[in-house]
Amino acid sequence: MKKFLFHWGGHSMPSSVGLLMIRIAAGGVLVYYHGWAKISSYSKLVEDFQDPLGLGSQWSLIAAIAAEVGCSILLILGLMTRWASAGVVFTMAVISFLVHKATISEIELPMIYLLMALALIFLGAGRISLDAAIYRGSGKK
Repeated sequence: MKKFLFHWGGHSMPSSVGLLMIRIAAGGVLVYYHGWAKISSYSKLVEDFQDPLGLGSQWSLIAAIAAEVGCSILLILGLMTRWASAGVVFTMAVISFLVHKATISEIELPMIYLLMALALIFLGAGRISLDAAIYRGSGKK
């Protein structure tokens, strides 16, 4: 189970720097421009937030905040990266295919985040991550 949760992918240092850049870019932008905006406007958004999954507008907003803030912070730290990436992939898929399905210009940015997170699911966090520190600390290589 630890390998599934924390294995960092066994990448070289240059590859790990690239993965770190992807994690910081995707996670940082999602937290700052999307998640934090939702938190700071929560009381205005909660009543009219779109509810594509039938959870209710409040729970849909909470789920979006959890992915855009919680999962994104985990991505930046490189902690449980594959799981955090799955949360971002799911959220961006809902945004792309259920919320903004009308035009390509509306889904372009969520699809970029989706593809970045999907790459992290397959590749892992890299050497420069908490996943790597935890995995190496367990005595495994």
